[in-house]
Amino acid sequence: MAGIMGESGQYGADALFGPQLPGRLDFTTYFENTILSILPNGFFVAGSLICLHQLFCQPRLVRRGFLWWLKLTMSALLLATDLGALTLSSLAAEPTNLAVAAAATSCLASVLVIILADTEHRRSLHSSGWLSFCLGLYALLGIAKARSFFLRAELHSLAILQSLDIGIMAVILVLGEVSKFAEIIDPEQRDAAGPEALAGFWNRSCFFWLLQTLYAGSKRLLNVHDLHTLEDDLQGDRLFANFVPIWSRWNKRSSKVLFKVLIRTLLRSILVAVVPRLALIGFSFSQPYLLERVVLLLESKNPRDNFENGLVGAAALIYIGITVSRAWYNYLAVRMATKTRGILIAAIYDKTVKLEHNQAKKLAAVTLMSTDADGVTRNARTLYEFAANLLELAVGITILALRVGPACILLLAPTALLSATSTKFGKKVGPSQVTWNKSIEDRVSKTSAILGQIRTIKMVGQGPAATDYIQELRKKEIDESQKYRFLQAALLANAMLIYCLTPISVIAGYIFWTRPNVVLKSSDIFTILSIVAIVSTPLSKVVASYPGVAATFGRLQRIESFLLLPERIEQREFIGRPLATGSISGEAEKLTHCDEQSWDIYPADVHQVSISATKTSGTIIPCSTFSIPRRKFTMVVGKTGCGKSTLLRGLLGEAIVTEGTISLERAFVAYCDEQVWIQNRSIRENLICASNYDARWYSHVLSACQLLSDIQSFPSGDQTIVGSDGLKLSGGQKARLALARAVYALAPLILLDDIFSAIDEKTADGIMNALLGPQGVLRRTACTVVLATSSGTSKNT
Repeated sequence: MAGIMGESGQYGADALFGPQLPGRLDFTTYFENTILSILPNGFFVAGSLICLHQLFCQPRLVRRGFLWWLKLTMSALLLATDLGALTLSSLAAEPTNLAVAAAATSCLASVLVIILADTEHRRSLHSSGWLSFCLGLYALLGIAKARSFFLRAELHSLAILQSLDIGIMAVILVLGEVSKFAEIIDPEQRDAAGPEALAGFWNRSCFFWLLQTLYAGSKRLLNVHDLHTLEDDLQGDRLFANFVPIWSRWNKRSSKVLFKVLIRTLLRSILVAVVPRLALIGFSFSQPYLLERVVLLLESKNPRDNFENGLVGAAALIYIGITVSRAWYNYLAVRMATKTRGILIAAIYDKTVKLEHNQAKKLAAVTLMSTDADGVTRNARTLYEFAANLLELAVGITILALRVGPACILLLAPTALLSATSTKFGKKVGPSQVTWNKSIEDRVSKTSAILGQIRTIKMVGQGPAATDYIQELRKKEIDESQKYRFLQAALLANAMLIYCLTPISVIAGYIFWTRPNVVLKSSDIFTILSIVAIVSTPLSKVVASYPGVAATFGRLQRIESFLLLPERIEQREFIGRPLATGSISGEAEKLTHCDEQSWDIYPADVHQVSISATKTSGTIIPCSTFSIPRRKFTMVVGKTGCGKSTLLRGLLGEAIVTEGTISLERAFVAYCDEQVWIQNRSIRENLICASNYDARWYSHVLSACQLLSDIQSFPSGDQTIVGSDGLKLSGGQKARLALARAVYALAPLILLDDIFSAIDEKTADGIMNALLGPQGVLRRTACTVVLATSSGTSKNT
């Protein structure tokens, strides 16, 4: 292209790099061929190869349909226009190598557009963000090149082809935003895919996928079912699966183990968010230069032609860039914080179920989930912003140094003066946060214990005393939080002082130190102030975010300490063959397993075992040897406190075996505690839990446990939500529901810890006959049942 223009003799400067063409608001063709063509084409080719490698590792999710044909057709037209441009460049009177190379790389990029459009359509639920971003960038650069070609009479043919290129790219971009919902192959995946999972790059950039939810919220109150399914990479089980291998092999003796493991687990998400953050920094620091040009334009008496239009275009580019980059950065930062929370909640839950029974009861894991994990989630962005603000501060000081010289150091003067106060307060933020969280944990655990016994408390007339006690706990918690709140307020005040004093110190240093004899122009003043204003923001954020960062490390330390607690050690032996499946879906399957069992193996065999409730308590069950016979109903009878519950917990693996061996045929054991555990869910969900729903067996269990009449009395039947800890149920109803849950599980071994103590004798005898009588449902399923009791409730059975 440069050769063509050189031949005309009108634009000899086109052979120079430029970038600006002398005397005109235009680029040289040399600059356009290198910077606006070859460089982005090479960038696109390299990135496309990486994207294709990742896409080829994915299964096919979407079928080829009409949308696929449209995309490939438009991509082929794009290649055709680029081949036309290559032909014109090659057949020019004096073709230049640079022009031909630019056209050739454009053809190569178009070929990759076809391959990428085909692959991403079939192997991804949404359009390729890489392709959409690059096509948008190409269209923007193409506008500049088309304008440049139209200004040169001999290049009108290339200008027309370039305009066609821009139009085709725009169509491909629009097609990329069209949902593939109807063409998803897997029906389950189609039903689970929400608007976010199907949204394209520009849809996500403008958050159009939220309009459906916002519109629904404007018409009615939203509930959980109105929210869409999370994407796969935000699911807690998938995040935890990525976290576990890294956590297991990390050196636990090093400092800040959990923080380092989280960084390693989320490294890809962190690096992805770096790109829009860097773009945001670049666009932000373009503002002072734009402002300088605007002031110069206002001061100029004879502005150059089209200079105003150039400033309008530059302003549009800068502020659209700020909008898009900030939107993507915030979007990715929120996703990263959500992933952090998913990992922490899953890790806390997993650790809770692996702790010893007595230890887990003492710890308020819900406090770690609600207070510490949520606190880390809120401050995850603050922690991430802390590093980004440091980078932005370094860039800003460098740019400011080019303007004011050594006076740029004065930018840090207010910070240096107030740093001693910030450091002193900052060191106390973490410990004060930990102290506050401990008081929250104490209040939550004790309040939960009181609410669990609220009926008994009211019956004995201790309601007002319990209220006063809870209020005292709350008052103590508020008192513990005052130190943290004061420190946070002091640090925020420091940050605001820095923001106010920084511009004054820099301008004063520039006037009286580095440029004492120079008359400042208005353009210089506005430019310096705009740079200082931009730099002051990250500077104040660094100071203001210090308490949040310190508090985050304190919360992570508490969670880390919890995750490093010793886990329950499996002291039992399992001598039978494991079941083929992890759950039993129906009575027929259970009967099959029972018939296959070897009769010479006891369901439970205890040999010279001594059991303690905890590691620090004495032996409760001394050296004992016995076997639990198969398909029998075994009772453990004794007075209160003799060790019946400890014996059952030993069989369950939740007590400390100091000597001897406990051998079980299967690890699958159903357990029903005297203090029943009921979730805040429906009756059916509490009964079924993790088992599959079998309507016939479900009906048998309800009838045997005498729950049918109770369920019929509820307006919503078995869909009735029972409340926290079964608050809507009586003690007998909760006991029967817990018993029904153990029976429904159809475990080979069922352990019942004095479950009939909360049920009246007549009802208990009826349930015992229905379950364990000659025609009882458990007799027919060949289950082995062990009941610990201190009463004669079941003597007639």
